[in-house]
Amino acid sequence: MRYFWLSILLIFSCRQQTTSDNDLVDLKAKYFKDEFIKKFKVMSIPSVLPEGKQLDLESIPDTNPNSLDSLITGRWYLQCYGMFPDTSNFYTLFFYAPAATMIPVIETYDKYGNKISGEGIDMGCWDGGPVDYDCEGSVTIDSDFNIRLSHTTTCYDCDSTSTKPTKYLDSREGKINKTGLIEFAGERTSKKIE
Repeated sequence: MRYFWLSILLIFSCRQQTTSDNDLVDLKAKYFKDEFIKKFKVMSIPSVLPEGKQLDLESIPDTNPNSLDSLITGRWYLQCYGMFPDTSNFYTLFFYAPAATMIPVIETYDKYGNKISGEGIDMGCWDGGPVDYDCEGSVTIDSDFNIRLSHTTTCYDCDSTSTKPTKYLDSREGKINKTGLIEFAGERTSKKIE
């Protein structure tokens, strides 16, 4: 008889856990749809994501890992920059994340707030260091969801024999496919342009 009651208790515990898990899934989906995506401005396609240094970060909403945002972004503080219009299969959201500088992050989510794919876009330049240089860059996403990263690094004293600045163009290409997966082709390429 003792094992009978223990079995009943175990079954009830498992059922209770499943109900709690389902409740959490429902809460996440509702919060994502009703609250979370409202933090993002709707952007046109094609669109350009600037370097973080070009943004007024005080005017951009951020995520709070101590709120229901954590159901979607985990424990990160992210700036909620923008989103593409609803594609019917997934949402494409654009964040800026803290690193040595603020870097753009592209993430795709299903309709229930589950992350499909995500990529932080390292511009490859930190504006400072042992030599005098600066960078200007952007990420462009066209109407076919092709992604192109390009930035120019201007080095003012990289070569002690040179009297004029040296410029390098770095680029990388990728795509957001029809299922929401973000894919980049190969590594970033770099070439001297001046």
